[in-house]
Amino acid sequence: MIPSFSFRPMIARGVALHGFFVGLLSAASLVQSSQRIALLGDSINEAGSFTPSGSLSTIISLLRNWLAVLAVVGAVTTGQAQQGETWKTVFTKRGFCGPMEMAWAGSLDATLRIPIEIPVDGSKVRVHLATSHADDFTLEKMSFVKAADRDGHVEGAEYPVLFSGSAAVEIPARSAEILSDEMEIPLTKGLWILQQKYATQKCLYAYDADGYFSVPPEGEPQFKKHSLPGNVSQIDILSPDPRPVIVCWGDSITQGYGSSAGTDHRYPSLLGKSLNQPVVNLGVNGDQAIFSKGIPSRITTLEGAETVIYLMGINDILTGSITTAKEYEALVGPVLDAVKRGGRRFYLGTILPAKGHEKFDADPAKENLRQEINAWIRDQSGRADGVIDFDEALRDPSDPAKMKEEFQSDWLHPNDAGYRKMAEVAAKVLQN
Repeated sequence: MIPSFSFRPMIARGVALHGFFVGLLSAASLVQSSQRIALLGDSINEAGSFTPSGSLSTIISLLRNWLAVLAVVGAVTTGQAQQGETWKTVFTKRGFCGPMEMAWAGSLDATLRIPIEIPVDGSKVRVHLATSHADDFTLEKMSFVKAADRDGHVEGAEYPVLFSGSAAVEIPARSAEILSDEMEIPLTKGLWILQQKYATQKCLYAYDADGYFSVPPEGEPQFKKHSLPGNVSQIDILSPDPRPVIVCWGDSITQGYGSSAGTDHRYPSLLGKSLNQPVVNLGVNGDQAIFSKGIPSRITTLEGAETVIYLMGINDILTGSITTAKEYEALVGPVLDAVKRGGRRFYLGTILPAKGHEKFDADPAKENLRQEINAWIRDQSGRADGVIDFDEALRDPSDPAKMKEEFQSDWLHPNDAGYRKMAEVAAKVLQN
């Protein structure tokens, strides 16, 4: 005799149960076809319990009905637009400064246009807004529009981003991060413009190796380099693309200082194009390894992130915040292990040469420390998923303490050619 059991508590599990009933339905159909077994009676009691006790054909019919219900429940509980689509973070920003007065943009009534390279096609978008410790802001409106060129011009339809159904949103100081509605925007791979206008005539901003465009009323876009205004901290896209996200974590070298403004010639961007894969840049000017403790938790907020490239340490050497390789190991080792425990891959990058930079040259012990830290990094190939030897790729063979002339912008940061070389070396390691 088959025992009675209740379906009602299980319905919330929707998708998982669907597979169970498909198997049960197949088995029941097979028995019906081969043996024509008859059972006595069939009923579903008022408590929602199913007691198979009638004809097997009736059982099969009931199972088919339950499958239809669970399919609907599963679709509702998953929250995905289509099967196989997942959220991916395609843009993120940290290291906010601020506030930025809109007068800096050249017009109190300016619309800010932020170029965003979209690496995958998607059907939905959601935008995260950061808040300030001291200032209130009001976002008047935000939208996505396709870039017509790299000069700040746009073309095609404008797709608004709403917050609880409204174009405008208050961004109070010291409040939690604000998340937009999930907007059905048909983003396609390529260059887009994120347009923002702030009613408070001020907003947060961060340093950026490229820049943005300020558009005055009835005026042409004006390029403003080396800053990125706006409270946007993250952009996620619902995409059918299966490729995971790579996170590049670092300082001004990862951010792209020294590259040509407005060209997106930073190594994370070039790496993404080389691998044809989403890569987000979490580089911040002046960042140091001593501030790395929060990396594992920050990575968990990025959708689809499965790989981390960590390049940090030159600022610690320059400022004296780290004086031995053991200190570096004590800071970076636990971060590496924590990210790995979270199921993600972790790659260490060696610290680039810096001879020729005035502050670095002032103390010969700084080069010795760089060499010692790099030796420890190279020994972590078993502990980490891999080591990307940026030092070896960019150094001058005739003077390994400095970068090759053709790769440097100020002897501390690479130039466009240097960043291309970094992306090339990183791509080779990741592909292996």
